[in-house]
Parts: sequence; structure tokens; C-alpha cells
Amino acid sequence: MTDMTTMTDAAIAVDAAATMGEAATMGEAATADAAAVTGAAAVTGTAAMTGASAVPGETAVPGEVATAGVVIRNNDAACGGEDRGARLERLAAAYRADRRERGPRTADGEWAGGAIDDWVDNLTGARRRLRPVSVDALTVGMAETLAVRDALIVSLVTGGDGLDKTVLMDFVRRPHTPRACGRMGGMLSRAFRDPDGRPDRSRCLKGVAMLEHMAAGAPDRFRVQPLAAIAYVRWWNGDASAMGHALQALALDGRCSLASIVLGALRRGMYPAWHGEPTARPAPRARAGA
Repeated sequence: MTDMTTMTDAAIAVDAAATMGEAATMGEAATADAAAVTGAAAVTGTAAMTGASAVPGETAVPGEVATAGVVIRNNDAACGGEDRGARLERLAAAYRADRRERGPRTADGEWAGGAIDDWVDNLTGARRRLRPVSVDALTVGMAETLAVRDALIVSLVTGGDGLDKTVLMDFVRRPHTPRACGRMGGMLSRAFRDPDGRPDRSRCLKGVAMLEHMAAGAPDRFRVQPLAAIAYVRWWNGDASAMGHALQALALDGRCSLASIVLGALRRGMYPAWHGEPTARPAPRARAGA
């Protein structure tokens, strides 16, 4: 991973991201991972997020969407009965080829743009369901570049800026840049340290439901990051089920640093300031390659 200049304690989320070194797929800074390092979480037995909302249903929409130069159709029937696992693998191969041909910035922007719009519209209530094309685009996107996963996490646990589509797409397209790293780290650090920064429970529940929908029925490698993101969001909200989701992600891929950090956070008994406990010190940084 690209080394970063050491930041102040207040921005340690960004600094710690440079130590993750999670996957060759990224090279992009896993700043959402690092927010857990800034204060790692305690989960008491009482969950702030209780229950699970219903998984959004899929409604077939006629037509098709061109994403990153690849046509993704809106329902399985339109794909000739292709099962989801085969479809995700096909799309992932095409996405990787497009990133090589046109470069990550262009390919990632086209791949994720419509899906991020759809995601935010679902969080804000502008839409009632995540379209099947967006489910597939985000599932594949998270497996290929952690910047997609990190943008989704930011949209759930931070304030109003987390719903700014332009901001989220900047994180997806330009995860290496000082501006994107600094902004994401700042947003996560502020949300983590703010004693009045209780996350929007409804937004988090909607996001977790969509992430669960992405993981459901997918091949193992496509389930890892949605499960890790669920673990992170549930940890942030004080939900004891965070541990189970983190363990599931690690069972599928022992190199998933975000899941490891969530477990470490739980063991250290530290969590966002809105829980009412002081964050006396940042947790130790994750080791590179962990």
C-alpha cells in the first residue's frame, strides 16, 4: 500500500489505513477499516440496533444498464437463466478487464455511479428497493475494490455529508488522493469522537438490509466484504451481532482486515463516543498484511 504521512491523533483513521495492506485488489486506502482503529469498539450486551429490517425485494425492471462497458440486465430471466454466482463471476471478469483497459478511475466511476445513486436513494427513501442491477454492481465492486465498500460504510455511519453522492463517488474514483483520504478520515474521526454523533438508526438498518441482500446466495468471495461491512456498521451501533458477522467474513477469508479490526475492537472494549464512554487512547494499528 501507499505510505501516508503520519497524521495527528484526531486524524489517525487516515494514518492507520496506510498500515492495512489488505489486498492487491486495492492499493486503495482502507480508511473505513482504520476508523475502528481510532477507537475500536466495545459491544455490551445491549444492542443499539435491535432486530433486522426486511431484506429489500427484487422487482424486475424491463431493460438493461450498461456499467463499465458491460451490459448488466435487470433480472435473471434476461440473463438466460444464468445463476447469480456465474453472473457475478462474469461481471467481475469484465470489470477487471475494463479497469486494465481504461484505468481504475474511469472504470470505477462508470461501474459504481448508478449503483451509488440507487444506494443513496434507498437510504433517503427516494426509492423503496435497490435495483437488481445495483445489487450486482455493488457486490462485484466491493470484491474488486475496497473503495466501494468504504464509501458505503461512510454513507451509513457519518452525518449528512455521507449522503452526498458526489463525495461518495470521489472516494470511489480517487481513493489514493490526499483530498479523498483526508476527507474520509475526517468524516469518520469526527463521527467517532462526537459524543452526540449517534448514527441514524433507520439509515443503518436500511444499509445493513441491502448488504445482507448482496451477500445472500453469492459465492463466498463475494460475501466477504458485505459481511465485514455489516460487522463494522453493527459494531458502530453497539449491536452484539457484529461479532458473528465478523467471524463469518474471516471464515471465508482470513485476510479480511476490516473483520479482524472489528473483532479487535470488541476485545479492547472501545467504541464511538456517542456510546457514552471516553476514548482514552487509539487502539494499536493493524499490522501490514494482516
